[in-house]
Amino acid sequence: MADEKEKKTERVHLLMSPKEVEAIDDFGFKSRIRTRGATIRVLVSMGLSSFETIHALAEASKALNEYVDTGKIQQETLEKFATAIAGTADVLEKSSNRLTKLHSELEASKKLG
Repeated sequence: MADEKEKKTERVHLLMSPKEVEAIDDFGFKSRIRTRGATIRVLVSMGLSSFETIHALAEASKALNEYVDTGKIQQETLEKFATAIAGTADVLEKSSNRLTKLHSELEASKKLG
């Protein structure tokens, strides 16, 4: 992902409905983000971070299941792993909640339109 201070030289053009733009602007206002562009960058960053986290957790879970299925992992190791994931899960849940709220706002705005 881009560094906060990285020079922004690329343009991305896209069409959105007025209600989607309104939801983005509302999110930006509630989050005290100064510009629409900055708001969109924050939302994209949140989405990408969440996707990367979900993917990493899925891969870790798959690997863990393979070890458990083959009996190559001990209960103590499994408990340590579960504790480590619990911290990540809290962060993921907060990100997920924010994305779910944004999605709900977008869906609600579509129904109004």
